[in-house]
Amino acid sequence: MSLLDLVAHRSRVLTEGSVYELLRRNPRVRFDPSIAHAGLIYEPVTRGLLEEVHRRYLEIGRRHGLPMLLFTDTWRASEERVSRSQFRGREVNADNVAFMRELASASGTTAFIAGMSGTRGDAYSPAEAPDRAEAARIHAPQIEELARAGVDALFAATLPSLGEALGIADVMARTGVPWMLSFVVRPDGTLLDGSRLADALHRLDDEIVPNALGFSINCVHPTVALSALQTLDPDSAGRVIAFQGNTSTLPPEELDGHAELQGEDPATFAASMSEVALRVRIVGGCCGTDERHVEAVASLFTQGRTAI
Repeated sequence: MSLLDLVAHRSRVLTEGSVYELLRRNPRVRFDPSIAHAGLIYEPVTRGLLEEVHRRYLEIGRRHGLPMLLFTDTWRASEERVSRSQFRGREVNADNVAFMRELASASGTTAFIAGMSGTRGDAYSPAEAPDRAEAARIHAPQIEELARAGVDALFAATLPSLGEALGIADVMARTGVPWMLSFVVRPDGTLLDGSRLADALHRLDDEIVPNALGFSINCVHPTVALSALQTLDPDSAGRVIAFQGNTSTLPPEELDGHAELQGEDPATFAASMSEVALRVRIVGGCCGTDERHVEAVASLFTQGRTAI
């Protein structure tokens, strides 16, 4: 069954938890200042550490019999960033897809690969976001490389601005690969740039052909996502199919720049996630989560703890 089929049948899909934040705090890992963890695949020790993180998440999916949606470690690997990095000249995005495909093939579970892209600037600072036309120009090389590498879907995460989201969507749609966008939201149902989430989803569906596979929320606490989802009209609410939750309830302005991860224990996190999981079908973790949190979320689906 394809990812399209799973979404069409409203099947349960599990995503990973944090990768970026876990490795950023590992003393054995040094991120490239331009492309973050996308370059870890090129050095044996860090490649092994990256494999270990992904395999722990894949094992949870295998054990619970849940299909997994994996994301390439390319959130910061736009063409302009790669060109400033020590890996300029390499096909960083395609190489990360190949790395992830190898892990998925050996995992013993159904796993789909989404090619990840992100914002040009700080994901918590919408003022840094380019407008629609500039976003399409900036993001096109990376998105097109991911599409050529054979991903199952394209995915842009932690988007604070409607303008940049529209530009990314313009590029993704013309590749012919299923695509999704994921937003940072406030409890009142707005993006960080002040756009109403409902308006953003309607514009994306009205203006971009083919339409997105669905939309997502990430990098906020489950209580924030639930509050935002409750502001949506039924049509818009039905288009939000995924959520990856933070373990911190702090708003972006307070969370940004914290030296220490702000979080909560896995049981508390899963309890908060259960209500959001009634409304979306693809669920996993973001900042502050690890395999314990993802295990607790997977158990919501497979051990009857909640009527999902």
